[in-house]
Amino acid sequence: MPFWRRDGKELYYLREDQLMAVPVNGATRDALEIGMPQSLFKVRGIVVPETDGRRFLVLAPLGEVATPPVTVIVNWEDRQK
Repeated sequence: MPFWRRDGKELYYLREDQLMAVPVNGATRDALEIGMPQSLFKVRGIVVPETDGRRFLVLAPLGEVATPPVTVIVNWEDRQK
């Protein structure tokens, strides 16, 4: 699931649990320079970079979400007396 930075100078992708960035330089028409991949940070979930590559939106699972118990009181009118 790769994503390009808006200016096309960097490509982001997931490698196992790491978000990776690869610098790309297409300054000349005849050559495309691809840099060395760098690990940015560990991540779980889906990552969407901002257009400038400075911030990332991470949609990560929260784990198990416990549903709070529901308490039902019956005959509550009788308890008021």
